[in-house]
Amino acid sequence: MMLALDSAVARILAALDARSMTQRTLMIFTSDNGGKQYSNMAGLTRGKGHVWEGGIRVPAFVRWPNILPAGVTSAQVATTLDWTATMLAVAGAAPPAALPLDGTDLLPHLAAGVLRDRTIFWRMGRARQGAVRRGIWKYLRDGEDEHLFDLSLDPGERRDLKSERRDRFEELRAAYADWDKQMLPPLERSGS
Repeated sequence: MMLALDSAVARILAALDARSMTQRTLMIFTSDNGGKQYSNMAGLTRGKGHVWEGGIRVPAFVRWPNILPAGVTSAQVATTLDWTATMLAVAGAAPPAALPLDGTDLLPHLAAGVLRDRTIFWRMGRARQGAVRRGIWKYLRDGEDEHLFDLSLDPGERRDLKSERRDRFEELRAAYADWDKQMLPPLERSGS
């Protein structure tokens, strides 16, 4: 599968070059979730279908020659929802005011490297999981279990800090609860 993917990306890049479109094409390569059963998650916990880092932390590659710097690695927290806002900005378009986007335009960061603090939420209704990330901190609910992790020191989510940092735990727990109240109820599995 990876060989076929690599070959397909090479064909796309060659087609852009052949049509002299490389310099004016923003390319984004990413995944919407972590790996499945036999994936190497590089020490991250769980994978696809979970709000643990193994399910939501994925690589993203962005290429736009002469516009964005090459060979740069970023620590900016982002989600796939941001790509819609970014592509609209590249096209010089904006969403209707009555339908604001959940994501944010990443171009200012990609071009200048300025990191933005963000608060991002996730929910997997069927799995009864939820999470909020604010800066280095992540609150995670998995069924009845709740956790707090410092992702700068523990991206594998092995050391639960909810007892040691009760103030931060309660702050993020409340932020998640407030956000969750604004969302539609999670979909439940139909009996089959």
